[in-house]
Amino acid sequence: MICKTNKENVVDLPKQHVFNRNTGILNYNKIYNLNELPGQFAVLDVETTGLNHFFDKIIEIAIIHVKNGEVVDRFSQLIDPGKPIPNEASRINGITDFMVKGQPKIDEVIHEIHSRIISEPLIVGYNVEFDLKFINVSLAEAGLSIPSVSYLDVLDLVRQTLSRDLPNRKLETVKNHFGIENVSHRAISDCDVTLEVFKRCLKIKEEWREQYILKQEQLISKLNDNEKVFISTLQDKLRERGITGQLSYNVLSNKIINFTIDGKQIGRVKLSGRKYKMQILDEDNVVWLDIDDLSEAIGNIKHWIKYASKLSS
Repeated sequence: MICKTNKENVVDLPKQHVFNRNTGILNYNKIYNLNELPGQFAVLDVETTGLNHFFDKIIEIAIIHVKNGEVVDRFSQLIDPGKPIPNEASRINGITDFMVKGQPKIDEVIHEIHSRIISEPLIVGYNVEFDLKFINVSLAEAGLSIPSVSYLDVLDLVRQTLSRDLPNRKLETVKNHFGIENVSHRAISDCDVTLEVFKRCLKIKEEWREQYILKQEQLISKLNDNEKVFISTLQDKLRERGITGQLSYNVLSNKIINFTIDGKQIGRVKLSGRKYKMQILDEDNVVWLDIDDLSEAIGNIKHWIKYASKLSS
């Protein structure tokens, strides 16, 4: 599912940071759920003098371009921030004033950064909103704009897939959990680690899907013909409406089958025994209908589809 939000450049700031509304990144489209590696994307990471994207500066940027699962291009550049790097920042990323001396200023490389980001259908990073905020400010300061950036935060995938037993969700901690050997806190190496974590989290989700399919196949083999036809019809109608969430179902103790999409209930039905019945949900009510046969149950699927559409919108 892609959740779209419009985000205007901030204008109520100190005068030196008031930008034209039509510069910077004009729209952000965050991807919350992804099950397989996209065909094309870029991994982004920046190192900075601090945490405030309006007053701190980028001192290193890296972008890795990926197509069909392979890295096809790499870009990495130290940047002179035009002011001393705080010791606290240097302790974290290992970048010193000496290292950035003689390196280009951000306005000398921002056009390169702009061309690399605007050409990609998806930007991937770890806590990537932090990086995009700094990029947004640098673009706006240069009078450049990107109409829309779709992005995925690998941190969200880590939260979905990894054990809560981890002490924290820092990239360094996740890297050690997976046994990934790489230097941390430099932009290009963090891009490499982020890409590998991205792939491994998606692999975990794939294994979960395989386990889910096996469990559902075992369950459906125990259902009667009416129940199998109902489930097959429901799946077809969900596909027809473009509802792509994961449909799950489980049999309760009273032979009622409970249906969910991505963990959210869409209804229940009983198609065994002497009395058939079906649950219809809307925003405010739960209604149980007594039904005569399978065809009546299938006819009422339209109510489930309507409710599922609201849940997925």
